[in-house]
Amino acid sequence: MSRSRTSGRPGRSNTIAESGSQISSRSILVPVNPLLLQAGIIAPLMFFFATARLRRKMERGGAAGLSTLTREMVVDHLQRITLAQLEGKL
Repeated sequence: MSRSRTSGRPGRSNTIAESGSQISSRSILVPVNPLLLQAGIIAPLMFFFATARLRRKMERGGAAGLSTLTREMVVDHLQRITLAQLEGKL
């Protein structure tokens, strides 16, 4: 049983590539532009890390809930979106 570094939940894959190989046996993957796929992963991660200080400042200013967003939540979301794109669901 695999254990995810991002979510810590049993049964979750560690990488998108592992998840992709798991779904390829049960569904058809559609061709996607690799540059756009990579940009769709890297850009949101860079934005999340680059805005950490701004999110803390906004939380102090009264914007509730910004500190509850974790790296693990962002990575899990990106995995779901990327796999949906590879499966042709987006």
